[in-house]
Amino acid sequence: MIILGIESTCDETAASLVEDGRHLLSNVISTSVKEQALYGGVVPEIASRRHCEFISATVKKALLDAGKTIDDVDAVAVTFAPGLIGAVLVGVNFAKGLAYSAGKPLVPVHHLRGHIAALYLLSLIHISEPTRRTPISYAVFCLKKKKQNHSLHHLFTTILSNKSHPCSKSDI
Repeated sequence: MIILGIESTCDETAASLVEDGRHLLSNVISTSVKEQALYGGVVPEIASRRHCEFISATVKKALLDAGKTIDDVDAVAVTFAPGLIGAVLVGVNFAKGLAYSAGKPLVPVHHLRGHIAALYLLSLIHISEPTRRTPISYAVFCLKKKKQNHSLHHLFTTILSNKSHPCSKSDI
């Protein structure tokens, strides 16, 4: 299964293709960081306008870099919250239009949960020593702030292996 992911929650427009939830096929980021720096930080209106300018080319390049077309994609995923509302609307509406026109399902992704889920891709990075014979186990912890309460979620320990699924249903 190939998923096209689109992200536009702040000042960078990103698109990537992931196969079977584990294999990164492409990752393209278009940024307005230098322009935003002129104003001392992110200006929401500028960010939204740059998303409008960059999003189509960013998605096209992600597909091209992966050697895929929209016909090869099984679903379109997009971050829907939280983020700068104007920036989020650009990404969500582009993804909705693309998914609808291509007849693909649209998958909404919570921005913060997406950051956590990206940790599942750690197996793409070779972090073990060359002589190590057993996979490395790791634990993932996430500190989430909800209103004034803090809660620590221990996602769980897993083994880095292409054969093992890194995560089961989680109450993130």
